[in-house]
This record gives sequence, structure tokens and C-alpha cells, in this order.
Amino acid sequence: MRLGSHIIGWTDSNLTATDSYIPGAAIRATGSGRIYLCGGWLDGVVLRINQDTEGRPPQCVYRGRVIHIEYDPVDGWWHEYPDAGLTLFKHLSDHEFAVGYFNFAPKSGEIPFIFADAGLPYGSGAALHLTDAVTGEDLGVHRDYYHQNLEGHACRVLLARLVKL
Repeated sequence: MRLGSHIIGWTDSNLTATDSYIPGAAIRATGSGRIYLCGGWLDGVVLRINQDTEGRPPQCVYRGRVIHIEYDPVDGWWHEYPDAGLTLFKHLSDHEFAVGYFNFAPKSGEIPFIFADAGLPYGSGAALHLTDAVTGEDLGVHRDYYHQNLEGHACRVLLARLVKL
């Protein structure tokens, strides 16, 4: 999955980001022609999620179809890509969670995350405060679900904190 100039992947227990297939590093060139490795956001996000002190693997809360809605003379108004959407939920330390949305389809589509699938039902009186793990964008407090519309072959990783309503 591409996120900016980085390639992102989440295995059964690890979130990894690479640039030119060097795990955990980004290759950059200086004006003098020297090439060096830097972490950038990788240090803060990947290490925080991948090397969390609790070391728990993510839980798959959605594995299913991605529906792309756009007029196509051959396929009609929508096209379904079976098993192209994936949502992973990982418990982190300090009462925090990571949520990974992945679209493996060649076209855009919505990837769902229903909190009850991760053990947080609507009637619990709790919600998740979501923040984009890469940009730091505050996405607000959500009580029941948060679906993500992603471009084809894209992903998004969010950090979540449990809040009492």
C-alpha cells in the first residue's frame, strides 16, 4: 500500500513502512549528493504501533468486499471487489488503540469499522476519539462506527482513545 512516498503494510503482528524496501527507514538525498536514512514520521508512528510494550497482534474486524460506485459502460454503476477491504484493530498500551484501513481494490471504495466488532457495543456508554496516525488530524469522537473511503490500493492508520460519554 502506498502512503505518500512510503509503502505501508500490516502483517499479523506488525505495522511496517518502507521506502525502497528498507524496513523502518526512508532514503533521502542531500544537496551534496549524499544519501542518508531517516525515520521521519516512521519513528513516531511505526515504532509506537509495531513495538508497543504490550506486543498484542491486531484483530481483523472486517475482511470483505469493496464496492466502487462510478458509471462504467461495461460494468454499470458499481463494481464489487470481493475480499479487497480489510480493517484491523490493535490494542496498544496506555489505553490506546490502532485502527488500520486497507483497500486492496484497484478503485476507491468504503472500508467499514463497526466498533461492536472490536468489542465496543453502542450501548456501552463509551466511544472512540480518533486521530490520524500520520498527519495528527483530529477526527473527533465517534460512538458506533467510523467508515473510511479510500482510493484504490491505499490505506489509512488511525489512533484511538476510549472516552466515556
